[in-house]
Amino acid sequence: MRVLKWDAFVSMVIYTGATVAFYLLGAAVLNGKNIGVTNDNLMINLSELYSTSFGVVGLWIFVIGAFTVLYSTIFISTASNSRLATDFFHLLKLVKIDSEADRISWTKVACVALPALYCIFYLSVGKPVTLVTIGAVAQALMLPFLSFAALYFLYYKTHEALRPPITWVVFLWTSAVLMTTVGVFQLVKEIEKLG
Repeated sequence: MRVLKWDAFVSMVIYTGATVAFYLLGAAVLNGKNIGVTNDNLMINLSELYSTSFGVVGLWIFVIGAFTVLYSTIFISTASNSRLATDFFHLLKLVKIDSEADRISWTKVACVALPALYCIFYLSVGKPVTLVTIGAVAQALMLPFLSFAALYFLYYKTHEALRPPITWVVFLWTSAVLMTTVGVFQLVKEIEKLG
């Protein structure tokens, strides 16, 4: 358990640090130059973050970094969502799973179908900022439920021997409250953009 806790903590520090750095770089460069990001100029204007700060090398850093981040995101989301989709369709009785072999087979189908759906969504909509907005609304709707699920599992599904100390429980409650607050705020903000 100690290794898992350290892994989670170090990952949180790295992801938070990278997100804050990217946000500050965006605020400094894009806002400083009064550059807006729209569906038509998303990649060009985001690349300004790096080319302005680091020159031509920065543009290559952006291209390689963007590819790496987007590829790993698709890779991980496909791996996890294919299992979720298989279980979800089984719960709805849309697919029949009688054995582990059936589950693996349906998971493989989902591993092909989900990236195909992602591609169809992008090619049919073709507006990355709009798709990010749709994703933000979905995320905002999901955050309060994730918070509730984490607290539910802590209090009703965690074996006594695995219960964390009070410090971690306080952190979990703090995280749950903040996630719910951010989710509601994000949802209101995205709805206001539409109106």
